[in-house]
Amino acid sequence: MPQFSIKRLTKLVAIARNGATNHERGQALQDLVRHVFGVIPGIRPPICNVVDFANAGEIDVFCGNKAHNLGLWFLPRAILVECKNWTKPVGSQEVRVFIDRMRERGCEAGVLIAANGITGDYADLSAARRHIARALEDRYEVLIVTLEEIADAQAVSEIVDLLEQKWLRLKSFLASM
Repeated sequence: MPQFSIKRLTKLVAIARNGATNHERGQALQDLVRHVFGVIPGIRPPICNVVDFANAGEIDVFCGNKAHNLGLWFLPRAILVECKNWTKPVGSQEVRVFIDRMRERGCEAGVLIAANGITGDYADLSAARRHIARALEDRYEVLIVTLEEIADAQAVSEIVDLLEQKWLRLKSFLASM
């Protein structure tokens, strides 16, 4: 299985956490995602900053998925990835916008990289978690991954396992995070 560079991962995580500007921190998170997803078996080279035909909405990273048995076999052929390197949890409005962008592009799977998670409670599926649960009812799968979870990974197989566990939890309606 191909591997990502631990040195590069560590450097990008450090910039994502401590970069001089919001733009620098956001770009580092997007570069980190592109670096890590780019070596998952079956993932085509990620395309960044995909803008819709009306120039009204942008997706940070788009991944074509050939569903390799060592990769993201459990996710559909098109995966949108949104990066939110915020100091607070991502709220309902941003989650709804991401789900709408998935719907507009006909993508049934999305990964929201939320540096500090999302709002809401696991038990009652409140706030942003409620929108993820509702999207699942319409067959849109949104997985939530934190910066810390990516930073802890030492191998591509750990990223694949992390995403699979989140997918299993989502599909069993426990929550995606």
